[in-house]
Amino acid sequence: MIQNISCTAEAHAQMLVSAGFDYVALGHTNWPVVNMNTDVFILRATEVLFEEWKALGSRGIATPAIAVWPVSPKLPAGSNSTWQCLLDHLYNNPLYEELVYKQDGKKVVFISYNVH
Repeated sequence: MIQNISCTAEAHAQMLVSAGFDYVALGHTNWPVVNMNTDVFILRATEVLFEEWKALGSRGIATPAIAVWPVSPKLPAGSNSTWQCLLDHLYNNPLYEELVYKQDGKKVVFISYNVH
């Protein structure tokens, strides 16, 4: 299965680069709080994309950069927000520095603010 993930990640990266995409934006707006479902369906999947494209880059294979698009809701104190987890574990991880989409040298993150 790991081989299939790597092959799929490489095929998608090559198609996106060939089509002229500089970055992909990953929408996480329906997953505001970290829980088991968010971890399995969103955070781990995003982490795998970073891991796989990092491995491709180390082999000299071009990939688009990655931008995340989380929601930033009002949460009770002590809640673990998805956007903070993405920033802490991926965006601010030096291992993935070259994969994070930047404009004018600044990291880009799209934020949806949900007042509900």
